[in-house]
Amino acid sequence: MRSRSLVFLLICTLLIFPVLSGCKWFAQKPAETPEAPGDSTEESLKGPLVLDFYADWCGACEKMEPVVEKLKEEHKDVAFKEYDIDTPEGKKMADKFGVSVIPTLIFIDESGNAVSKRVGVVSEAEFIEELEKIACPI
Repeated sequence: MRSRSLVFLLICTLLIFPVLSGCKWFAQKPAETPEAPGDSTEESLKGPLVLDFYADWCGACEKMEPVVEKLKEEHKDVAFKEYDIDTPEGKKMADKFGVSVIPTLIFIDESGNAVSKRVGVVSEAEFIEELEKIACPI
């Protein structure tokens, strides 16, 4: 009987403790608070724009860097913003856009709407295809 009580206590502890401690797997995500009008991040998210989420330690991000730099030079009509997810600003923006894997590219149109999201290593051809969607809407 004592072993059943211990098992019950252990199960309850494993289920309840994460909730009480704010574990990200069990706790509810806080509601996103709207940014104040005129906030610099809100104004800077007008497109056409590419948000590039990366980290210095990420091998796939390093592989994407030459492609991003080349296309940044070739497509002057599109703004590029890079966010290192290891910085407070990068973490905030990653949370805002639901970025959990890097590298991630988010393509934003002239209205400020995210029109597509590419995760992982993207070929130059795929990248150009996405750029053309936001730079020259049909």
